[in-house]
Amino acid sequence: MSEKLYRVTEAVDTFDGKSSIPKRCLVFEGPDGPHKVFFPENRTTLFFKDELYDWYGRKVALSNSIKKVLQPFGYFGNSFDSPKEQFLVVVIGNHLALATLRHHERATYLSNTLEDFKHGLLHHDYASTQILEPLGWDFRELADLSTTCFGEHFLCANEYAIFVGVDDCSASSKSRPSFEEYIRPVSSAFRPPSIWFSRGHTYDNLLEHRVVRNRQVALAHFKEAEHTYANYLIGDLVVSNHGEKITATFPIPDKNGNNRISTDSETIKTHCNTDCLYWYYDPLP
Repeated sequence: MSEKLYRVTEAVDTFDGKSSIPKRCLVFEGPDGPHKVFFPENRTTLFFKDELYDWYGRKVALSNSIKKVLQPFGYFGNSFDSPKEQFLVVVIGNHLALATLRHHERATYLSNTLEDFKHGLLHHDYASTQILEPLGWDFRELADLSTTCFGEHFLCANEYAIFVGVDDCSASSKSRPSFEEYIRPVSSAFRPPSIWFSRGHTYDNLLEHRVVRNRQVALAHFKEAEHTYANYLIGDLVVSNHGEKITATFPIPDKNGNNRISTDSETIKTHCNTDCLYWYYDPLP
């Protein structure tokens, strides 16, 4: 419907002298008059009225498996590949997935700054068309823990996303939302959907979960307590009614065979300056 109601009439570049990259906007003509919408500084696509447009105002082609684009969702980039803008989409089967733009030209990406990221994007051959394609995994939902102890105390200065119900738990890094170097050896006995905590503006920086033997150890101020770690959880997240405690299932059991773990506001606050999330084994009475 938005394609029929709104059409691109022009693209306008504005130079302010402070940056070598212009500020670009698309002008849309619609039933309620013209709309001037600027591109985000770190993107060469524009999401407007549920439609995705490229740098020239053309609609971006979608893979046959994508039913709908929900929103921009960070970007993927490293020193071995060209940067790719990332989006949250709905795929066939009504699952969620992350999708990236496929470019026809590759460029070297050597910096994590937004300025260099934008330069890298603009050095592609944007005269050719692009297609949005999903990654090789999908998930059931995004968990929202912003009103719990997690959102209040932990990673306050960073964006984060929690993917719940990742279907494919195979050993291949291509089917997981991570890089190969983040893969941790875990028990092969568990194959239920996984939970991934990702953080940062790319959402491909996975959060490490460190699990200590009990809550008393978790609340101690220590530099390096004995712990077990993995980069994902399994099953479902259970949040207490008051939002002060989160319980999950860990892929590696303790010495008594217990896989139930918990974290709470005190534990998170104790370790809020670390780059990992601390949990403790929490067997049922």
